[in-house]
Amino acid sequence: MPTDTFRNLPEEKQSRIFDAAVREFSEQPFRHASINRIVKDAEIPRGSFYQYFHGKEDLYLYVIGEIGKEKMAAVQAAGAPPPEADFFETMLFMARISLEWSKTQPVYTRIGMLLELDDSEFVEKFKAMARDGLAVIRELIVRDQRRGLIRPDLDPGFLLDIYYSINMKLLSDHYRNGGSDEVLLEKLAAVVDLMRRGAANGHPAS
Repeated sequence: MPTDTFRNLPEEKQSRIFDAAVREFSEQPFRHASINRIVKDAEIPRGSFYQYFHGKEDLYLYVIGEIGKEKMAAVQAAGAPPPEADFFETMLFMARISLEWSKTQPVYTRIGMLLELDDSEFVEKFKAMARDGLAVIRELIVRDQRRGLIRPDLDPGFLLDIYYSINMKLLSDHYRNGGSDEVLLEKLAAVVDLMRRGAANGHPAS
């Protein structure tokens, strides 16, 4: 993450560095992104860069983190799903809001696309850590098990893994091959319906 030296920079200079990094990471996958191009675009000496960040990995995590904060703010501003919504309805609600937000931030969306398509060691480790950090979503499954909506014999982590893996596969195909958001949402809805049928309480494992 950024050093205190970066945090103490004037806001205009912080924004200039962030914007330069966003442009680079939206045009190149992480493995091919260039610190030289970023510092040239941001109009800072290369030596200064290492006073602000420990390396390209550090800068990438900062950019992804800031984008995540902005996305979460947009989701929160859109309101919340109905209190009675189950895990699956909540996930579809979040998907719709995220896709709407992505239309307003096409550069951020390209970064997300390159991230999902990147199989470099660092990005794969980052995606694994992001997956491990889904505790809040896992709690939605646990909540629905307590409400009697999801079978209690199902491992919440296993169910989340299934949803996450299929969701990422659909997103990767969407970014790689193109297609409309409406079609993507239809596919997500079909997956959610299938998972709900299998996970619904009252359908014990055979």
